[in-house]
Amino acid sequence: MKSKIEKKENKKIKENKNDNVIISQLKDYFQFYNTKLKRKHIIVYVISLIIFFVFLSIFISSIDVTKQFSKIAEEASKTQVGTNIFIQILKDDIFTAFLVIFAGITPFVYLPAIGFIYPYILAGDIAGLFSSQGTANLICTTIGCIIKIFGIALAMVSGFEYCKHTTKKFRYSQSSNFGVLDVKRHYYEIKNDEENVKKIDEQKTKKQEKQEKLNVKVPYKMLLYSFVISSVILIIGTVISNI
Repeated sequence: MKSKIEKKENKKIKENKNDNVIISQLKDYFQFYNTKLKRKHIIVYVISLIIFFVFLSIFISSIDVTKQFSKIAEEASKTQVGTNIFIQILKDDIFTAFLVIFAGITPFVYLPAIGFIYPYILAGDIAGLFSSQGTANLICTTIGCIIKIFGIALAMVSGFEYCKHTTKKFRYSQSSNFGVLDVKRHYYEIKNDEENVKKIDEQKTKKQEKQEKLNVKVPYKMLLYSFVISSVILIIGTVISNI
């Protein structure tokens, strides 16, 4: 009896430890999100929504319902028959989130901005379904797209943060230990000018401090969490869109 009780207690302790680790990791991520991503996320999300609704109105207003109704209906029905939601999730949601975030590996060039194409594509998809689906379906699709835009906006700002870190790391790796200040110091040493040697040393210290600020650690764990969360949001949006 004691052994069974001990096993149960050990199991509970392990479960509690795992729960505490998960909670701790989530707290770390939300702290990272609030300090580094939250403000940018809101701005990018609003811009993405503007792009989505502007192009949606343009696409819908340009549809000639009387002439294109049958063609759009046929194409939409073919697309729906051949569409597998699981393939769509893997290809369109998970892969897109991964691509947008880790495009930040390129320094200086903020490639995650390619995510702004996403709301344009979603607007085109809805416009293509406008003449073939009922209003209720279109409402669900639009709500799903708005949710997906929220997810892709999170992926974008995470990619921007990644790019900022890789840019600093690149600048740090390119900084040279030997420069003009070293030449000047050597010159003043030859002249036995101790006052100017001290000034050069102070300048070198300040320069090294600035360089060390560029030696940042890339928060890969936080980026991975962003990828998982943005993927989940995109999947939820896709499921709602396919109701």
